[in-house]
Amino acid sequence: MINLTHNDISDLTCKVYDQIENKHQIDLIVAIGRGGFVPAVYLSHKLSLKNMATCFIDTYSFDNKRKELDIKDIDLSKMPNIGDAKNILVVDDIVDSGQTLFILNQWLNALYSEITVQYACLVYKPSATFSDVIYGFEHRGDSWVKFPWEV
Repeated sequence: MINLTHNDISDLTCKVYDQIENKHQIDLIVAIGRGGFVPAVYLSHKLSLKNMATCFIDTYSFDNKRKELDIKDIDLSKMPNIGDAKNILVVDDIVDSGQTLFILNQWLNALYSEITVQYACLVYKPSATFSDVIYGFEHRGDSWVKFPWEV
């Protein structure tokens, strides 16, 4: 198991921030719940951006078993309110299978084709099916990554 500390989170957030394109144009941060909440808040402070939305796509059960999802399985009431945003930063803690971002990307492209979206996470696994993401750390192993907010 990889146990990340709050200092690790701060460092990884800075690495992600450095890779964000057109920082001054981002007008909405979408935090994927629950893991993306903390890194999204860190990035909102670094970007001096208070406009945030949340999104819930559960790809793991409480016993850490992966669930297979399709876009038709998504509860649309748990998707973000984009409003008038044109440049969005979507944030999660980890991209493991890539399923969450793949589904969210499908949804955003179907409903908001005119927006620009960047995807960011703290930890990225290169075996993920979704690769268009900026990240702070690439994790090539199978060990579980534990974030400090997971108690």
